[in-house]
Amino acid sequence: MDQFIVLSLDPYALRAEHCFLVSRNVPGQEMVLMTGDYFTKVFEGPYKNAPKWEKQKDELLYCC
Repeated sequence: MDQFIVLSLDPYALRAEHCFLVSRNVPGQEMVLMTGDYFTKVFEGPYKNAPKWEKQKDELLYCC
């Protein structure tokens, strides 16, 4: 495959959830169909910058 999607949720430093795009069911894994419109933004740097990124994300999503 030449395409991939990974959606990540990092509610705090020691917990994370990742959802991967797959083309078929993966035995032993919970499968979720996600529909809708999505907004993406990449933040790069040390984890200590996460509060700043969250503020930037809120400004982008709730600006209007």
